[in-house]
Amino acid sequence: MDQMLNQKMSEDGEQVAGSSLRLQIDSELKSKLKGEIQKVKDPFYESERVLLASSAAEIMEIARHVQDCQEVFVTGDKLGIAPRLPKGVEAQFQVPFELTPPRERPYVMDREGRLRELGIEVRQETKDGFTVQTTKIGKTSETEDSTMDRWEQKSKLTGGFGFNIYAIGDKAARERALQELTSYPKLAERLISQRIRIPYFPEGNRDLEIELALEPVHCGETFTGFTWQYHKIDIEIKKGPDKSQQALRHAILAREEERLMSTFPLTRQRVSSATPGFDAIMEDLRTARHSNAFDKMGVNEQWWKDENRLRELKLVS
Repeated sequence: MDQMLNQKMSEDGEQVAGSSLRLQIDSELKSKLKGEIQKVKDPFYESERVLLASSAAEIMEIARHVQDCQEVFVTGDKLGIAPRLPKGVEAQFQVPFELTPPRERPYVMDREGRLRELGIEVRQETKDGFTVQTTKIGKTSETEDSTMDRWEQKSKLTGGFGFNIYAIGDKAARERALQELTSYPKLAERLISQRIRIPYFPEGNRDLEIELALEPVHCGETFTGFTWQYHKIDIEIKKGPDKSQQALRHAILAREEERLMSTFPLTRQRVSSATPGFDAIMEDLRTARHSNAFDKMGVNEQWWKDENRLRELKLVS
């Protein structure tokens, strides 16, 4: 795809510069991109809040607290999940959890940052030999009560890393991107994390399932060399009131957030996880060397895998 898109740009020269992606993508490239899409999943509505801890050790302490506190974080015999113990046996079942494998997810960004302005956030990762492109649509910046409500949609691709605009399942969002973007998005930053996933039913409520995703490791890097690190907790509704009851969903998340904040000295994060990197990139692109570096990157280049290439893109010795 790099070669096809770069060739198209060089052939059309000034005619392509500043024009929309719709005009930059010819029929051959369009056919190739669409041919790489194996499966497009239906989107789902996501509501979550994000908290930050001071250290990885505090994240692990929170995980133990949640697992042990069966009165609130219920998954035991109140829901008929755990067996009833015989007389004389004293034990407290722990909330089950899942430790995910380490994850590396590059995020895409166009040179002008318009994709973010459109409320479209796209990341990719490798799963089972395929590239999964995840698109989140909705506000990524600070909200009134720190709850983020977004649509999330996944597509399975066969072409490896590299933004595929036709894998955006929401037609309206895809059309906005084709019309508004004037440069093809590239893999501008990456996030690395590992999660402890703990699902629970508050007070044993079968109709409400919350997932805590605790990340003792959460860090990011941009192609310009900016790095950052958090110790992060996502609180997300997995089962509960639907999107038409937004106020109720927000109230539930506020209550679950308070359960943790009343015990641990946590702070709120009011923006998406990728935002620090995107903000740093937009600032760095004000300089000629970083804007030149962005232009030199291929649209599917995994710069973080090659130290020599990374030094070259940063244009440093």
